[in-house]
Amino acid sequence: MLTSANPENAMDVDGGGLGSGGASLSSASSTGMGSAGFESPTRSGGGSGSAEESPESVLQPPGGGEGRGAAELEDELAGRLQHAAEGNFPGGVMDLPRTREELEWHREQLLNRWDDSLYPSLFVQTKLIKSRQTLASEIDKCAGVPTDAEYIDAINKTAEEYKKLDHDQRLVEHGLVARRHGPLVMEKLARIDGALSKVRQVPMNLLRTLVFRGGEATAEEVKEAVDETACGLNATEIAWTRTTTLYGQNTKLYTPRWNPLRILCISGISVHAIETTTWPQVVFSCGVQTGYKVDNGQVVPDKDGEPKSPRMAVLVKSLQRTTPYDWLAARDLLHVNLLHFSIVLCMDFKMH
Repeated sequence: MLTSANPENAMDVDGGGLGSGGASLSSASSTGMGSAGFESPTRSGGGSGSAEESPESVLQPPGGGEGRGAAELEDELAGRLQHAAEGNFPGGVMDLPRTREELEWHREQLLNRWDDSLYPSLFVQTKLIKSRQTLASEIDKCAGVPTDAEYIDAINKTAEEYKKLDHDQRLVEHGLVARRHGPLVMEKLARIDGALSKVRQVPMNLLRTLVFRGGEATAEEVKEAVDETACGLNATEIAWTRTTTLYGQNTKLYTPRWNPLRILCISGISVHAIETTTWPQVVFSCGVQTGYKVDNGQVVPDKDGEPKSPRMAVLVKSLQRTTPYDWLAARDLLHVNLLHFSIVLCMDFKMH
């Protein structure tokens, strides 16, 4: 998520702008769950938008110093988390369901087509909701478990339809998203001999158990499931660039953890804070944050010196003056899904 010379650590821009758009999950239409009719978000976003103040003015308000700036950042985070709880994610997040109808459709696709690890992997990594609809429609034409050849046809059709979209409906064409996500990336993957078969064999037993069980999961269960899948994705060793593989060589990095975490998000799994929940669990078990590490139980920047985003660093330090449970409880936010917490941190604070 933080920009780095290492492409595996590049920033996740999640499709673009930092606005917040979409309808509340609780106010979604009940017109059905078919693949047609969802309105794809655009990169311009909408809704809450990003803070008007510059990072410098937020961190150092007149007469207030860093303490007052941290309090303002915490208030802003609380507001953004409430937006996420209502389905109003940052506008650049173009892959998360924003209505109850969209969420139910995503969950239905995973439950109906999880014959092996290939479909959930391709479905989530296709990223754009409109393109997922195309992929699902093409796979629905197959009788039984789709073959690699049938998947290749479906992926190619998805890429063709994606190329017809307006520019602001498409993913950004640079950065980590362009290299690791989207219909064009899946098209490239499908051209690599044996790649689909490797992904098909990735162990996802723990992840599948959580998705099919539905409802609540603990941070510990999420960590175990994500670790299992991330290790399996690493092990595919699908060559991608001259120096890297598609899913990287380190399970702590962004790409191999994004897939299973997003699968949990789009299938409606929730993780809520309890009194024993720690900040490392919030940031690293229920999310992925490059540029940070755990040191003596604290979440800190992984390098000395000025952090890439001082705004994010101040916020993370300030949050850890209390526990996640107490911080959320004090703001009536215990209903917040911790699977969304790290997303909001990245999109609304690290990248701002």
